[in-house]
This record gives sequence, C-alpha cells and structure tokens, in this order.
Amino acid sequence: MDTRKFGDSMNKKTIYIIVAVIVIIIIVAAAAAFVFLGTGGGPSPTPTPTTTPVSVVGATSLQFTVDETTQTSGGPVQVIYNYATRNFNQSNEELRVDIPASNYSIIVKLADSTSYRSTDNGATWTAGVFNEDVAFASLLNDYVTQLYNWNGHDATYTYTVGDITNVISAIHVNPTLPDSMFTATS
Repeated sequence: MDTRKFGDSMNKKTIYIIVAVIVIIIIVAAAAAFVFLGTGGGPSPTPTPTTTPVSVVGATSLQFTVDETTQTSGGPVQVIYNYATRNFNQSNEELRVDIPASNYSIIVKLADSTSYRSTDNGATWTAGVFNEDVAFASLLNDYVTQLYNWNGHDATYTYTVGDITNVISAIHVNPTLPDSMFTATS
C-alpha cells in the first residue's frame, strides 16, 4: 500500500473540513454582527425624548407668575404678580392674584360679581370693590392673549408693550386648583 496517496488524500480531506469550518464560522460571525450591530433587531440607540408643546388656547385653568418691569424717569419699577384662574373665560370664572412684595391678595368671582381683598397674605379677607377689582381679570386676559404666542416649551415668555416688559414664568396649563385658593375666609 502506498502511504503517500493515503496521507495526501487524508490531508486534503482534513484541509477541506478545516476550510469548511472556517467558512461556517465566518458566516455565523457575519450574521451575528448584522443582528447586533445592524438593523437586525439588536440593541438600538435610545431615541431623544420629545415634549409636546403646551398651549393656553382653550385652557380652563391657568397659573403663572408675571414679572412686570416699567421703565420710568426715576428708573425701572418692578412688580411681581402670581395669577391663578379656573373656569377661565366662563361666566363663573374665579381669579386670584397675589402680589408678594406688598402681602396683597385679591379674589374675583365673576359668577356673583364679588371680590375680596387681603393685606396679610390671605390670612384675613375683607369685601372688595368688584368694579375696581375686576380690572385684574382684564389684565389676566391681556397676559393670556400674549401667551398665545408662547411656544409651549420655554420656561418663560417675554414681551414688551411701550415702557413695560413682562416676563411670564411658572406657566401651568390646566392645573387642578384647590377650592381654598378661591375662598375668602376671615
């Protein structure tokens, strides 16, 4: 028996088997790479979250702060107002305005044409003068009209009318506002 031919043929078979195994390993590795690194369902990057803009259009309740600066000949004069309203643009609208620097608060109720005033941060209340106090409802409508231009994302909205610059912040659209916020107790 010629061992050379047997050895040569055995070496050729072994080489073919080794090459076949290497080809299979390459194919499996390529498939795994496609699955895990490509579009084959492996881990994918986390998408950037998007926030839906909020709009004051059609809001039934609102709460926000207005930082109003008026340019006068004596320098700028600043007043901060905290507004809260529910049943907005309805006949039973209720409005509360707090002016922290002066400890002044006011509640206006359109349903029964009443208003209440406090000069101690709402600890005690007295009857207001509705025909005067309802002006705060008019101011509220002016601010909300300006907020129609707010993009719904930014923390503040700034606009200027004449010598007055208003920065509206802490904007909450359709918050749940407690009854106590609109209750004047003495």
